[in-house]
Amino acid sequence: MICVFGISTTTVPNAPTSETGFNLDKRLAPTESDYSYDADLAADFAKFRKRGDAKIMTLLQNALVGQFNIGDAGMGEAMDKLTNRQARAHFTPTAENFFGRVSGPYLCVLWNELLDLAADHPTATNFAKKKKGEKADALDSLFNDEKFQTDMSVTADQLAKINAWLPEGMR
Repeated sequence: MICVFGISTTTVPNAPTSETGFNLDKRLAPTESDYSYDADLAADFAKFRKRGDAKIMTLLQNALVGQFNIGDAGMGEAMDKLTNRQARAHFTPTAENFFGRVSGPYLCVLWNELLDLAADHPTATNFAKKKKGEKADALDSLFNDEKFQTDMSVTADQLAKINAWLPEGMR
């Protein structure tokens, strides 16, 4: 029997380190107080053990879902369709949570790709001259600031591409 599903006990490598641009699905953390970036894990575990079997099983099942890997592209597409997966409803890239964590050249390629720019286009060359932090901020604005999008004359097709874009590990 071949199984296309895999469960991993390793931590998801692209888990957010801040709340910026991250909206945790309430099914995975039923209340805001259940998810904290500065948690006291020992105290949280003691509290967790007092919740009762039904609640513990629900939380463990949700944690396992977070480790769910699919080894087959066709099956992944079927699961996405079946579950109506919308990763961007829970994660939006920002300077803090993504753009500031990747290289400057990566940011240039992404900028050009999203805006349909040739590398020698003046908008692309001006972007390439910016410092990394400025590039991260510009991409943050491109994703999250409607006025910036208007000022950049972002087309409907480009906006659709921006709104659908996810980092490779989340596609």
